[in-house]
Amino acid sequence: MKAIIEKFEKVIESVLDSASHLSFNKEIAQHLFAVSLNGSIVEVAFSCMILLKKKQYIGIPILLRNMLEAYVDLVNIVQDHNYSKYMQAVYFKEQCNFLKKAIQGGKKNPYLEALAEDRKLPEAYESACAKLEKLRNDGFKKLKVLERFELAGAEDLYNSIYPLLCRESHNNLSSLEKRHLKKSGDAYSIEYFKEWEQNEIIILIDSMAGIVVAAIKECYKLFDSKDHETLQETEAALLALREITVPN
Repeated sequence: MKAIIEKFEKVIESVLDSASHLSFNKEIAQHLFAVSLNGSIVEVAFSCMILLKKKQYIGIPILLRNMLEAYVDLVNIVQDHNYSKYMQAVYFKEQCNFLKKAIQGGKKNPYLEALAEDRKLPEAYESACAKLEKLRNDGFKKLKVLERFELAGAEDLYNSIYPLLCRESHNNLSSLEKRHLKKSGDAYSIEYFKEWEQNEIIILIDSMAGIVVAAIKECYKLFDSKDHETLQETEAALLALREITVPN
C-alpha cells in the first residue's frame, strides 16, 4: 500500500506542475471558475493523501464526492462559458435564503443573532434577490445535481458511483454497518477505526487519481495549452499508478 500511496502522491505533484503552466485570463468568469474548481479538486485530493498516510479512511469517500461534483462542474464550464451563470444562480439563491432567515428569525437564533443586528442586512438581501431574479429571467437557475451530471455527459456516474459516495456523506445505515459493526457468528460488536479492505482503498485512490488528471486535461483543453510534454508526464504518472492498482 505504501508504494501505491507514493505513486498517488506523484500524480498529484505532476498535476500541480501541469497547473503551473496554465495561462488564463482571470477577468473572464469561465477561466476564473475553471482554475478555481481545478484547484479545489487538487487540494481535496492532497487532503485525502494525508488521510491515506495516517490510515484514516472514513473521510475519503466523503471528500471524493466533493471532488466528483467539482469535476462535473469543471466539465460543464469548459464546454459552456455560460455555465458560470448557473453557478452564480446557486450562490445568490443560497444567499437569499440565508439572509431571509437572518432577517425573519435571526434574533431568536443564537447563531444568527449578531448578523440579524446588521442594519445593512435588508439591503444585502434585496441586492442578492435582484441578482438572482435577473439570472432567472435570463434562463439561469439553480440546477439539480442530476441536471449537472447530465450536462456533463456523466449520467452513468450519477446512477452508480455517486449514490454510493452520498451514503458515506449522509451516514447511511449501510455505511455505519461497514464502518463499525464486527460480526462474530450470530453476535456482533461495535468497533472504532475498523480496518478497511485493501481493494476498497485502491478503488478510492484510483478514482481520485483519475479525477485529478481528467480535471487538468479539461483545463488544458479550455486554455488550448501547447505544453503537451508536461501533460504527457502527468498522464504517465497516472499510468504508473495504474500499473500496480489495476489488474491485468
